[in-house]
Amino acid sequence: MVKFRLMQKGICERCGEYRYINKHHIYPQEFFSRKNNKTTITLCLLCHAEIHELLPKEKQSKEFYKDFTEKFISGLLGVLLLMGILTLFLI
Repeated sequence: MVKFRLMQKGICERCGEYRYINKHHIYPQEFFSRKNNKTTITLCLLCHAEIHELLPKEKQSKEFYKDFTEKFISGLLGVLLLMGILTLFLI
């Protein structure tokens, strides 16, 4: 059976815009148990797509995902990428 969720509007925790939002699991569900993976943030569809584009495809530590998400939310991740500091790490 396929489950459908109705889109809700709310405030994105990253950009602060009032848009259609959904939950982003800080610890990727493909690497960590879905049962205890309740740590989420609320992102608009654009910011949600962006964080998934930037996240490494290989499994990382939980500490990495927590720090990565905090930097993404604060906008610091974008600054580091522009400065070239994280370029080698993300490639």
